[in-house]
Amino acid sequence: MGDMERDHGIKLNYNTALRSQNAAYDFIYGDHKKSWELLSAYFHMSMKENPGTSAYIETDKDDVFEYDFISFHASAGFLSYCRPVIVIDGTHLKGKYKGILFVATTKDGNEQIFPLAFGIGDKECHSAWMWFLKKLRSTFGCPENLVIVSDRHQGIKSAMEVVYPEAVHAICSYHLRQNIRSQGCKVVGLYMKASYTYSPIVYEKSMAMLAAKYPNTKKVLIDEAIPTRWARSQCPVR
Repeated sequence: MGDMERDHGIKLNYNTALRSQNAAYDFIYGDHKKSWELLSAYFHMSMKENPGTSAYIETDKDDVFEYDFISFHASAGFLSYCRPVIVIDGTHLKGKYKGILFVATTKDGNEQIFPLAFGIGDKECHSAWMWFLKKLRSTFGCPENLVIVSDRHQGIKSAMEVVYPEAVHAICSYHLRQNIRSQGCKVVGLYMKASYTYSPIVYEKSMAMLAAKYPNTKKVLIDEAIPTRWARSQCPVR
């Protein structure tokens, strides 16, 4: 508003400026609401022009959008140059149209994030994760020694048990660390030592110290989180 008054001598109130900004965005980028109508055509052309791309749209009985999923062909052969580890998560869309963005990624040989698949749903719940994971499995299968990493969201946990029962479901160490950080730096330090070491001896020593000084934290890490899901030395696959 200050720029408009300074450069053009035009005074605008906040609402007028906001409407003008939104109109400019629509003119440049197109109307967001109408763009949803083009999603089906975009997916169709993606599969036609980029063979090997997987794309799906799910609607309800009234033909109203529920979920979508897309994985481009470039991601299809990730197992040829990446470890069999997939990280999944969901994040809230903050724009005009709310929902959840689902993502599946891995890391390449240079330790850089490599995208595998994206999806959108109305909320993060069991049914949404079931749909996304089924499409993920139909696209990439379930290779031997597959590890899927996520936070402790119950919707992911229950969906994983159905869709990927043979895969190792690991817990993101960062999210677990956030759950216990209120216990203090010493607790977090012992947890990280137990989590990151490849040595069973170092793991046992760290957990023994946690059990002796912080029994409540040990209960969370042993009984609720389960060490095979967050400790390197306890992971059933390498």
